[in-house]
Amino acid sequence: MNFVLEKDKRIKYHQDMTRCIFRIFKTTKSDEGEYTCQIDDDRGVKTSGYLYVEEPQWRFETKLPLTLEGDENDKIELECSVQDEDAE
Repeated sequence: MNFVLEKDKRIKYHQDMTRCIFRIFKTTKSDEGEYTCQIDDDRGVKTSGYLYVEEPQWRFETKLPLTLEGDENDKIELECSVQDEDAE
């Protein structure tokens, strides 16, 4: 089996006599694409699959109020929060 991989701590693979396990931890959109496993012999037998990575749908735990009022020189604080700490 051949692997063409860039060094990335998120990617691990393990190979034993009859199988290969390929893992991607914390997938990103850049991981999307075709992946191929090929037997390393003259026949070139292979299997391929396409990985689609969907971007997460972030949800707000706390939303901003629809309307706010304040007097001139007031201190106004707006806060919102999301469920997932990985949200950008």
